[in-house]
Amino acid sequence: MLVNVALREFQVLPELSIQPHPCSMKNVGFGFDPKTNDYKVVLIVSCGHKEADTLCFPRQVLVYSSSCNSWRKADDTVPSSVDVSIIKSSINTYVKGNFHWLVAYFVPGDVTAYYRVLCFSMFDEVLCEMRLPSCLTVVQDEEIVYELASYNGSLSLIVYPFKQQEQWFDVWVKQDYDDDDSWTKLLSIGPVTGIFKPMGFWRDGQFLLEDCSGQLVLYDQSTHNIKKNLCFYGLDRYFSQAIFYSESLVSVIDRG
Repeated sequence: MLVNVALREFQVLPELSIQPHPCSMKNVGFGFDPKTNDYKVVLIVSCGHKEADTLCFPRQVLVYSSSCNSWRKADDTVPSSVDVSIIKSSINTYVKGNFHWLVAYFVPGDVTAYYRVLCFSMFDEVLCEMRLPSCLTVVQDEEIVYELASYNGSLSLIVYPFKQQEQWFDVWVKQDYDDDDSWTKLLSIGPVTGIFKPMGFWRDGQFLLEDCSGQLVLYDQSTHNIKKNLCFYGLDRYFSQAIFYSESLVSVIDRG
């Protein structure tokens, strides 16, 4: 369902017109189209295998529009070179009218998988791919973790070592969507100890993190201080997500 906290209303989304296979992977994005004052949900559905007597719909892109309260199939499809089973979006990545996922990309004839950004535009409802900095793209490197996030209204990439007591977080920012080489390493945050994963950026340059005990903490880049006691404990370390809320007076109720 969609919920508008400011208006204290909700809209239950209708069932899909298709029935994906039970084993299918489902990846969801949410955003707003300011041109039409329309909330949209995008759903990427893929299927692990086909069965002769079962209808399944691999790599379909479905879009829900709040203005008409219905799902429809997008004209665009996920490129065959993208492995949607490795899609990552653990941090909310709706930036500048686009929702972003980190995906595995396979080059024909190459056994190595690389990371790319899969981007869905809420305006034209099309998908595009964006490269990452060339030195940071190999999926098989288990020592390094990559996360997409929003930093001051721009798409950013957080890069950090996995399972190290003392961690540094490098932040790269995408300056121009039309230029593959427009990634800039903006800052390095740390060293920080006892951190499990980043959760995104908050106001005034503060870095939201989850520590190894499942508590949310804030790291101040200017003072290097960590603020605890945020009243969130016992989070599921692998599936927890921080969503940054923007108040809206646009109704989520069906206006059709």
